[in-house]
Amino acid sequence: SINYIIKTEQPSAGGTFTIVKEDGTALDQVEGLDVAHIGDKIYVSPKLEEGYSLKGAYNIIDENIVELSKDIGGYYFIVPHEGGVNISLDVEEAPKPTPTPEPSATPEATSTPSATPTPDGNGGQDGSGNQDKADDITKEIPFAENIPVEEKQTVIENANTDAGDIEGSTMQYLGLKAAKVKKNSIKLTWKKVKGADGYIIYGNKCGKKMKYITTIKNGNAKSYTAKKLKKNTYYKYMVVAYKTTASGDKVITTSKSVHAATDGGKKGNPTSIKVKKTKVSLKTGKTKKIKASYKSKKKVSTHIAKFRYESLDESIATVDKKGKIKGVGKGTTKILVYTQNGLSKTIKVTVK
Repeated sequence: SINYIIKTEQPSAGGTFTIVKEDGTALDQVEGLDVAHIGDKIYVSPKLEEGYSLKGAYNIIDENIVELSKDIGGYYFIVPHEGGVNISLDVEEAPKPTPTPEPSATPEATSTPSATPTPDGNGGQDGSGNQDKADDITKEIPFAENIPVEEKQTVIENANTDAGDIEGSTMQYLGLKAAKVKKNSIKLTWKKVKGADGYIIYGNKCGKKMKYITTIKNGNAKSYTAKKLKKNTYYKYMVVAYKTTASGDKVITTSKSVHAATDGGKKGNPTSIKVKKTKVSLKTGKTKKIKASYKSKKKVSTHIAKFRYESLDESIATVDKKGKIKGVGKGTTKILVYTQNGLSKTIKVTVK
């Protein structure tokens, strides 16, 4: 496999850094050189002077900000699919907190009479003051995620969507794709989701975190055009279908992310997708590999994966990230194969 160089530079102030791989093996101290592979999770362990914090990382080679995420192991970034990684780490002095005045004593509140609970089944409150089961949208839409849109937005905006997909996202319901690209715009299209009251659009340049763009309050909407974009630049988008309930908007389904380049340069997108077999038959416990290809007019830089795969019923057949189908139980299902910009093909799978 291709190797990439990781170089870390001494921060301008505030301390030093140790670079370690996901398994805890140290790569080197600051200003050291070492090698990492595509997809490696590289941890940045700060040893900072008091009053300083980690601000971010900058990829000197392609002048892109390297997104730093955080988990229990500390700050980390993912080695990208293309281009070397020459990282400059920045720190900043933490702002001094503004003293908060002591709050004035508040008079004791007058007790409020308890609300009378509305009987179950009428869409009101239960005896504990919580919204009753009338807001469970899975009764109407069995596949719904049934979580508040605010909760989903937090996940989307904090995830590294250049390295992988959001947990719970799926291709089958929205089928999001970048249908038309121009120098300064990308038109997104998706399938109408039954029961949806609207769609929430997220996006940004590839290499940066997703941001909220807009809400389309129309359940029949099936497209959105992102405008005022920079030419010859990769952008990424996601769509969330939601339903309005008495307790707020709930998520029905979340799309996979799509990644597409605007026109006006050498960067390109897949223009068509092909699979060698559209029908596959196998026995329980056996495996078969999907063979897929795409055409493009310009060079395509891979984001997440060249192809992604999704089984519509994993109790019958599963498919891994490399396109290997495995028979699980007798029956028939479908597997979706799709490119980074959302072009897709369907394979019918029969398990005997």
